[in-house]
Amino acid sequence: VCVDPDIDTIPLIAWDDALARQVPPGSRGLIRIQHWLLWPVLTVAYANWLQQSTAHMLTFPMPRARRALEVALVSVHHAGLVAAVFAGLPLASAAAMYCVLHGIAGFVLAFVFVQSHNGMEVYDDDKDFVTAQ
Repeated sequence: VCVDPDIDTIPLIAWDDALARQVPPGSRGLIRIQHWLLWPVLTVAYANWLQQSTAHMLTFPMPRARRALEVALVSVHHAGLVAAVFAGLPLASAAAMYCVLHGIAGFVLAFVFVQSHNGMEVYDDDKDFVTAQ
């Protein structure tokens, strides 16, 4: 069965009973405390999502002009964030604030992720995402 990579989080998080049963009985310790791990794990996952988005942006086949525009806009976004944070704070405080901002962004993304994935059934259908909708 092909599993949606967004919810392929075993053995840290089981999104439904069927996924929880896939974990061997001796390895279910993390599943038992997943309600405590969910937010920290998904907050850290935000860093991975940023890295994967950047890698996809740089490697996805697209016209040169479009890639240049996308890289420029993403760069302006992150440069603006860094400039805003580092302009008004001492270096150590700015670095801490930057990390806190990304932590909060990860927490918010985790919240949205849980709302959009947790209540959905997991289908064992061979159709692609768009066709299954």
